[in-house]
Amino acid sequence: MKDMMMEVYNVLSADPTIAKEVTAKNIKFYEVPESFDSTKPFIIIDTPLGPPTSAYYAANKEMSQTFSYQINVETQSRILTKEIAKAVK
Repeated sequence: MKDMMMEVYNVLSADPTIAKEVTAKNIKFYEVPESFDSTKPFIIIDTPLGPPTSAYYAANKEMSQTFSYQINVETQSRILTKEIAKAVK
């Protein structure tokens, strides 16, 4: 079974727009540690918004599932936040 949160992390860290502004170590799961430098842009992959749902069926078999996660983008610049959020989307 795949770890879907790790799949999201890998896709985000590989995106060129995101990688230009956010280092892979600034992409966190669930929450940011207190010792974290929040002056630099960072992304938080938060809890799933619900259980996985079936997306497609073929011959009465589930072929795929849809997962929904909340992803927070935080920076000190409103424009930069919008740019990174657009790449996340």
